[in-house]
Amino acid sequence: MNLPESQVLLVEDDPRMPEVMAALLQDDHITLSVARNAAEALGLAREKRFDLVLLDLGLPGVNGFELLRQLKEHPGTHSIPVIVLTAWNSTNDKLRGFELGAVDYLTKPFESAELRARLCAALRAKHLQDDLTEANRELMAAREAAEAAARAKA
Repeated sequence: MNLPESQVLLVEDDPRMPEVMAALLQDDHITLSVARNAAEALGLAREKRFDLVLLDLGLPGVNGFELLRQLKEHPGTHSIPVIVLTAWNSTNDKLRGFELGAVDYLTKPFESAELRARLCAALRAKHLQDDLTEANRELMAAREAAEAAARAKA
């Protein structure tokens, strides 16, 4: 799906899911990292730059909702898009996921093509946002340089 290299964190306690996801995403230029619980996920997300998090809600110990809240509250991780991928399919769970900042919510079992399409759409949006952020930084630096040159002439 013609995406640049992307780093995705899969937060999932099912030991079979990383293998399934890696096979599913192998052609999409996605490097998959795996965390089996919330503490491991927070540590990875804070030390490495991820383009997206795929989050199961039914985690041991701290559940996925609490992890999502913590990711969105931390300055270093708040801008990472999170797609919830879970067996929890009540409307209240879906609404809570979106209220906490998830960009999408898919229920298991999922259609492989739909998951790939949603994941790639979220990654495209993330890469565009990153490009805009970088362009804004460059514009601000150019403006500051121009203002400094104007002050030096005056």
